[in-house]
Formats: sequence, structure tokens, C-alpha cells
Amino acid sequence: MAEIEETQETLERDLDQISIEESQTAHDDSASQEDTTTHEDESGEELSAEEAAGVRAAQALKKVLDNPDGLSANAQRAVKRTEEETKRVEKAIEGTKSNPVWFVALFSFFLVLGLVWVIAYYIKQNSPIPGIGFWNLVIGFAIMMVGFIMMMWWR
Repeated sequence: MAEIEETQETLERDLDQISIEESQTAHDDSASQEDTTTHEDESGEELSAEEAAGVRAAQALKKVLDNPDGLSANAQRAVKRTEEETKRVEKAIEGTKSNPVWFVALFSFFLVLGLVWVIAYYIKQNSPIPGIGFWNLVIGFAIMMVGFIMMMWWR
């Protein structure tokens, strides 16, 4: 736990240092100065001060991650762990399969149809199929079971 806190503090110090360096170079370069004072995003909409600060922080973080050699050893390890975790998650997602869009609608239909079938039997004993009695309950629950079995196959 202490290592994580230390890594976070190191990253914050490095980010602050980069922000200071960036603000110093912004005064020297007039184009950079215009970018920091306009507070506009790519679409031309004006950003609030908090949003502009967030954009600048994201840009500074991107610069840090593009050149991790300037970071402390703990920060470099944290960046490396994050990259490895990202690769592992992307690899895990790559192999997953998913069902077609209609699959959820179909098993939901079976669940609702079975429920309506059972409710119809309880409301009026001779429906939905007259003459078979309690077998209407069996049919209703069987339809619901089809929906539940399909739900287990859902990915």
C-alpha cells in the first residue's frame, strides 16, 4: 500500500514538474501561449477553466508517457505495469465471442411469454388452452425454462 502511495506521489511530482516546464516554455513560444489562453477544444467550443486544466494535464501526461526515461524508477515501474495490464486486458477481450443482437430479445420474449401464460391460467382456469387444466402451468414454466437456458448461453 505504501508503494502505491509513493508511486502516486512521484507521478504527481513529475506531472507538476512537467506542468511548470510547459508553462515556462509557453511564455517563450507565442504559439503555445495562444493555445493556453484560448481555452477552446478541437470543435471550437469554449472550455471552462477546469476543462482547460484537464486538457493541459492530459497533454502533459501524454508527454510523460511518451518519454518515460525522465520519470523516477517507481514511476517507470508503474507505467510499465499499466502498459502490461492494458496489453493483458486487450488480449483477453480479443478472444471473447458475443451473441447476435437478437439473442437477448429472444430469451426475454420466452421469459415474458411463459410468465403471461402462467398468469393467464391463474386468472381464468380454461385459458390459454382450454381442456388441459394444470398442464397450462407446465407449458408456461417450460417456456420460461427455455428463456432461462438461453440466458445461461448469453455472452
